[in-house]
Amino acid sequence: MYYKKINIIYCSYLVNITKQKSEQILTKDINVRTIYAKLSNKYMFPFFMKDMHVFINNKIVPWDSSVSDGDTVRLISPVLLNDIDFVRE
Repeated sequence: MYYKKINIIYCSYLVNITKQKSEQILTKDINVRTIYAKLSNKYMFPFFMKDMHVFINNKIVPWDSSVSDGDTVRLISPVLLNDIDFVRE
């Protein structure tokens, strides 16, 4: 298994927690569920995965969706679910 370069974009409250709008990670993780679990542990996200939404390359996907090298993963916290501004970023 090789490392994949994944672009992570944080929205809304997650920007406040991570102190950044985005970051690039190298990972051997195969899906967004495991990526979120590691990022949640690193930054101590206060949200359960079931309350979040995830997009890969601007398409909403289930948490067990696989990631490929070069993908962009956007994590949407519940605070932003009623706000559509993330589409314009």
